[in-house]
Amino acid sequence: MTPLAGRIAFIAVGYVAAVGAGVGAVVLAEMVRSPEVAASQGMTAFGDAVLFLGVAGVVALAPTGLLVNTIARAPRFLSAASWLALALAATAPGALGAFTLGSNAPDPELWGVVVLVAWLRLCLSPVLAPLFGVATLVLPRGAARRRMLAATALEGVAAVVVVGWFAVALLLID
Repeated sequence: MTPLAGRIAFIAVGYVAAVGAGVGAVVLAEMVRSPEVAASQGMTAFGDAVLFLGVAGVVALAPTGLLVNTIARAPRFLSAASWLALALAATAPGALGAFTLGSNAPDPELWGVVVLVAWLRLCLSPVLAPLFGVATLVLPRGAARRRMLAATALEGVAAVVVVGWFAVALLLID
């Protein structure tokens, strides 16, 4: 087996393990869940989805780091991927602005759609920030790493705002 084939096999096994860990976490949560909580099926399903994505996402960081390190050996692809990550991350400040201005918009119908799209975009930030962070750590020094660092910073700020908003919303529920 060539070194590249071994890396690809390890990456594939890592992603399968991430999915398995996510499924295992959901099954474990199902086993310890009380019947009263299970009665709220919609909220339980959403919680299971968040649990799966959280556990699988954390476990998938290791194979993702190896994947980015493997990609880093192809300079053209690496450059294109870092530009794409920066372009995606550059939409986060616009989404934050649109979400913030949404309630004071002159045309509520149009801005309702804009705020919805902005919110969906912002929900990606807590996922993209660590992904871009891992990519920044494993990339070799150079322009691509600087672009990925900028993308990590943009997504990190948006992720902090989103997580903070959820934390405040949860505190205000009671």
